[in-house]
Amino acid sequence: MIAGSMKPHDINLAYLRRAGSFFWLSTAGFMLLIDLIATSISGNPLTVDLSMIFMVRWLIWIFFTPLVMRHAIKYPLFTTTEISNLRKHLSYATYIALLTALIETAVIAGTGYLIGKSEQVLMRLQTYLLFSIYLRFLIYFFIVAVATTFFYVRRAKNAEIRSTNLKAELAQAELKALKMQIQPHFLFNTHQALIGLMTKNRVDDAIKVVLNLSGLLRNTLEISEAEFIPITREIRMVEQYLTIQKFRFGDRLDITLDVSEDVLSARIPPLLLQPLVENAITHGVTHKNGVGVINVRVRNAGSHLRIEVRDNGGGIKPARQLAKNGMAIDNIVSRLEKSYASNFSFTLGNRQDSGAEAVVEIPFDTPGTREKRIASFPQL
Repeated sequence: MIAGSMKPHDINLAYLRRAGSFFWLSTAGFMLLIDLIATSISGNPLTVDLSMIFMVRWLIWIFFTPLVMRHAIKYPLFTTTEISNLRKHLSYATYIALLTALIETAVIAGTGYLIGKSEQVLMRLQTYLLFSIYLRFLIYFFIVAVATTFFYVRRAKNAEIRSTNLKAELAQAELKALKMQIQPHFLFNTHQALIGLMTKNRVDDAIKVVLNLSGLLRNTLEISEAEFIPITREIRMVEQYLTIQKFRFGDRLDITLDVSEDVLSARIPPLLLQPLVENAITHGVTHKNGVGVINVRVRNAGSHLRIEVRDNGGGIKPARQLAKNGMAIDNIVSRLEKSYASNFSFTLGNRQDSGAEAVVEIPFDTPGTREKRIASFPQL
């Protein structure tokens, strides 16, 4: 059962009125043809003009159909108030049946009188009116059934559209929440770097860190609502972040940022590359004795963009991966799933020589190509 009353805007009444007018005009024309054939076979002297007069019994419903539809919308069947509404429909159907019978009789009798065929018209009315009462009830509930069917079909489609929109809004909200998880993470690490510099009385370096942090925060706020950003902007944020880390680790950190020129037009989800670099520094450099090396490579892999982040740390131990790498990596994977569904790959593992390597492959999207690619998907 579907509870609640229907509302006029939930169903296209204008369309149903046009369809109803066409239906009753077609019915009147068809019944006129049947009438003429029947009277011709029986030898009844009923003429064309009298047959056309009796078309009123069908044409009158062109005006009453919208009234019945509005009543059907106001008091729907198949709801929790079905019995109460059915009583209302029976009362209204009786009212409509008597009113249409009265109007129809007046119009037909009056027209018959005007054309001088009152006797023939009245004879036919006597045999027709009793049967027509039952017919009017059938017509009334036929209209109610049509209006109700159209309403529930429309409501099902609207519910599907609302469900789709709600899922999209939920995905956007989840994506925004995932981005917010990333931001405090690097802010904490930057805060630690600042404390380290200030305790060593490196005020000038601390000021440079603050300036880079300011630029990083500004960029982060500007992209907070964006689903995709130019990769050049993400690289600029990574450079700002690496500058901060360079002050933190000094000569203990060796960074290589290798981005090919043919990928500079690409668009990627924001805060994709920076967390990978941060993860490599946190788990590959922080606990390493000696110089920690971070290599970042971004390449055009045909229809995909390939991002590689490598470090020369101690590699990934299963327990440590689950305990420490989990949040950042799960965050990245979750955002990639929401942005690309299954059309991406992400791997994180140990390198053969030493250290770990994270590799991401996503569709090579440029301004406009993502929309074209999505539009090319088969529509269900």
